Amino acid sequence: MSKKKSSKKKVVPLKPPTKVLKSRTLARKITTKFHKLTSRKEAEKDPKRIRELEKEIEEMGGRDAYQKASQLNTSIFSTSKWVWGKLSHTGRNFGVPSPPSPPSPSKQASKRPLKRPLKILEIGAINTQLLTYTSKGNCDTLSIDLNSQSPQIQEANFLSPTFNPVQQDVIVCSMVLNCVPNASLRGEMINKINGLLPVGGEIFVVLPLLCLVQSQFINRKSYENIWIKLGYELKEIRVTPKLHMIWGVKRREGDGEGWKEGKGKVGGKNTFGIQFENSNSNNK
Repeated sequence: MSKKKSSKKKVVPLKPPTKVLKSRTLARKITTKFHKLTSRKEAEKDPKRIRELEKEIEEMGGRDAYQKASQLNTSIFSTSKWVWGKLSHTGRNFGVPSPPSPPSPSKQASKRPLKRPLKILEIGAINTQLLTYTSKGNCDTLSIDLNSQSPQIQEANFLSPTFNPVQQDVIVCSMVLNCVPNASLRGEMINKINGLLPVGGEIFVVLPLLCLVQSQFINRKSYENIWIKLGYELKEIRVTPKLHMIWGVKRREGDGEGWKEGKGKVGGKNTFGIQFENSNSNNK
């Protein structure tokens, strides 16, 4: 009698892409696995298991492979184009009014208000698209990433105490919060973003939709309420089959008081959550 073939599928480990990545399916697999492994590593206490997870991350190509996959994903939807479209629509791409200066007796006062460059901080820049767009306007853009892929992108850790940029007018944070390994650090990142923006400042934040609809600890409404409690008017909430996008304008100084996590999905597949210092939440 011939042996029956096993119905179980063989798990093939992901290997680093050796050529230019063109497969969207492979790109999604790489980004998903990278997020899972880095989250597990952060939560792990056993040194041996941590080393095993580090080896898995290295074998799949590490952060470099993740960034290449992310670049392909952004070629399908460009956050930079979306951001630039909003700034152009409101006229902010031409700069913001400078504070009035005392009139000089030797110079006639200009009837036209002077404008200074719009200060933009892009966190987690995987390409130079936003720098290219904003070079067309009156903008001062600083793009940063943990592993810079371009001389135009500053290599920096936004959460590092040594990274202290000046106050910004706009902060772009696309597909970054989901890469932060635990809930308390995500809360810290949101607080730092908020602290760098004055009233009138703008946020553009993009997350994978699955972080919010498949989480055990948080849902869409409770996530959006974080920004509302911090004083933002959510000008646009855009949801696609893959992404959740927020464009918000800071209308007042808020401290997030009264924010509640909300109920996550029972049996949710991920542990994405957000925790603030004064929160009693136990999400990951």
